[in-house]
Amino acid sequence: MLIISNFRKLSAIVICELMSLEESVPIPKIFTSFLTGGLFERCIDCDRYLLDGEIQYFIEKYIKRYPGYGAEDVIFEYAMCFQCAERTRKEISKESIQKIERFFFEHALFFNRRSALKGADPNHPEEWLQNCLITEVPLDQTDEFQIYAQCRGQQMYLNLMPYMVSLQGMERIMNLLSEKTLGEMGRFMDQHFGLPPEFKDKPLVLF
Repeated sequence: MLIISNFRKLSAIVICELMSLEESVPIPKIFTSFLTGGLFERCIDCDRYLLDGEIQYFIEKYIKRYPGYGAEDVIFEYAMCFQCAERTRKEISKESIQKIERFFFEHALFFNRRSALKGADPNHPEEWLQNCLITEVPLDQTDEFQIYAQCRGQQMYLNLMPYMVSLQGMERIMNLLSEKTLGEMGRFMDQHFGLPPEFKDKPLVLF
């Protein structure tokens, strides 16, 4: 489930400064669907159409690389509308929510990111994914990672997202989660993706 409000506990100053960077660009290829080759058209949960420009939604993709083969695979990908994200968030235990919010406030590198984003080319948003939001591990030094984007219609916002979380970052977050939350995540994954056994115990943290 999408834990969208991780950032709501951030101070008003941080939010205002980060949101001042807000603009949008056409959704880049890295955030299109691997399965269809096009934009995500529907919410994974309610099947609502997403591309008419009226609905805010989020995209998440989990990517695994295979060193030595020059190949990578998208383990899962989806888009979820804001309304479904808010609803599924309520299924997360309060304990996990509090721990994650505190963790992001203390460890997510928002100020480092702010400086980097000011110098980045908005026409090449892939540059914004080059380091893990939590650990600063470079993208080329992690074989598994997740990327996140906030979109509306066919545009992607450039504000708190997009960002990348490395395998190392995911493992740190996974250690914060309660058994109830882990169970809900497992249910969500089984319902929508039916992942193979080797990924059952992976830190597939969904934000």
